[in-house]
Amino acid sequence: MAERRPIGAHERAVRKDVRALADRTGIEAYTAVALELAKRLDAGNLEPGEQARLAAELRRTLVELGRVGTKKPVADNLDELRQRRQQRKRRQEQQEQQA
Repeated sequence: MAERRPIGAHERAVRKDVRALADRTGIEAYTAVALELAKRLDAGNLEPGEQARLAAELRRTLVELGRVGTKKPVADNLDELRQRRQQRKRRQEQQEQQA
């Protein structure tokens, strides 16, 4: 069994930010890049200049991640609400018929 590597502070923060954007589509590539940059920062062994460049690129990627992508259609939520309403109405009708 492969040993799990610990998740560093940068990666943890990026994962949290990405979860906050769960209502968007089309952000998969930016997510992958942001996670890779965060993993490299967490791994350490970087020269100060390289660390600064990676941190700046991670910041730019996160800004772009928040900017791009489209919100998932509201219709998805409306369809779900409509379906629940229909189920509730059927249950009420069944209860009325039994009474």
